[in-house]
This record gives sequence, structure tokens and C-alpha cells, in this order.
Amino acid sequence: MAGFLPLTLLAEMTNIGTLFAFVIVCGAVLVMRKTNPDAKRPFRAPLVPLVRYWGIVTCLLLMFSLPVENWWRLIGWLIIGLIIYFLYGRKHSVMAQQRETEHELAAMASQVRLSGTHTLRRAVRGARRFNDTIVGFAHCAKKPGAT
Repeated sequence: MAGFLPLTLLAEMTNIGTLFAFVIVCGAVLVMRKTNPDAKRPFRAPLVPLVRYWGIVTCLLLMFSLPVENWWRLIGWLIIGLIIYFLYGRKHSVMAQQRETEHELAAMASQVRLSGTHTLRRAVRGARRFNDTIVGFAHCAKKPGAT
């Protein structure tokens, strides 16, 4: 992008993005310290309560010193990134894969005679647990005509 855009524009966009990432990290540390106070911490830092708040405040002050156009660019790129993230996640998430597995099991259940609804529930649980539709279903299903 350096060949197409002015260097000052790229530097300002990089600055606001990096500062925004630092704000998110400081905020995440703040939340994690409250929600998981017993977590193992591999190192210690001085003035821990102060550093979190100081990091957020100083990064925000530096962000506010940048031109307004950078804020609009940051918001635009965040919106584009969130759209891509959620569209990709909707198709490739664990929940989407489980939904697809349940639909496949329901289709297989209409073709294969089961020994009861309890068995179908067990098959669905097995397929979720092992994420293997065929194996999870085949162990609980009876083939048509088999005794």
C-alpha cells in the first residue's frame, strides 16, 4: 500500500490501529483480572492496578490527538472486518458444524430405522462429541431388515 498512498496517511492509520489494539489489550487484562483472579501468572509487574488504567488513558489520549479522518477510517475498517468475521464464522464455526451434523443425522434417521428416539438422541450426542457423523450414527443405527 505504500506505493499507492501517502506515507503520512499510512503512518496515521497504523498509529490509530496499534493504539486501538493496546486499548483492547489493557481492557482485556482489566476484565481477566476481575473474572479470573486465580489464574497462574508467569511474571509479575510493578503497579499492576495503575498500569492497566494508565495504558487505556494514555492510548486514548494519543488516539484523540490524531486527525478526525483517521477515526472514520478506523470505524470503516472495523465494520468491514466485523462483517468478514461474522460471515466467515457463521459458515465455519463449531455451532454451524454441529447444526449441519444434526441435519445430516435427521436425514439419515428418515432413511434408517432406529430402535427408538432415545437411540437417535444418543447418536446425535455421539456425533457432536466426536464430530464424526457416520461413526457416531452407525453405532446406534440398525440396518433395514436386520434383527
